[in-house]
Amino acid sequence: MARYLATSLSLFAILTACGGGGGTTAATYSVGGTVNGLAANAQVVLANGADKLTLNAAGAFTFSKSLTSGATFAVTVESQPAGQACSVTNGSGTVSSSNVTSVQVSCVTVYSTGGTVSGLSAGASVTLKRGAEQLSVSSNGNSTFSNAVSTGIRLKL
Repeated sequence: MARYLATSLSLFAILTACGGGGGTTAATYSVGGTVNGLAANAQVVLANGADKLTLNAAGAFTFSKSLTSGATFAVTVESQPAGQACSVTNGSGTVSSSNVTSVQVSCVTVYSTGGTVSGLSAGASVTLKRGAEQLSVSSNGNSTFSNAVSTGIRLKL
């Protein structure tokens, strides 16, 4: 009887240590959406916290890490594609009881702007304005604004 009791207690201890029987696993939901305007051969890197996703083409995307209902998400552009600027809409929120498919990433082609200044006298300068950005030029030669722009921007001298 003592041996039976010892064996029973050993089995009970083992079952208790492993956590017992089947609990329920919380449902998880994916976070994703659509990328528009990504140029051919371009690459954009998106982030949702530590979950990173590299995309090479426009279309639907889904992050690999699923989230439980009530978890928050915040999708950002981790790395812009060369020659383009991408922005995110509907990129943050709280996961409810379904997959998130409403994140929109829009990419546009951007251009550097500048020109060549000639005929500037020694010691003189000229300031170029593009929107709120200013570029001060104090010598003849090529000058380029720091920030690239999409179409529709006018230079003012």
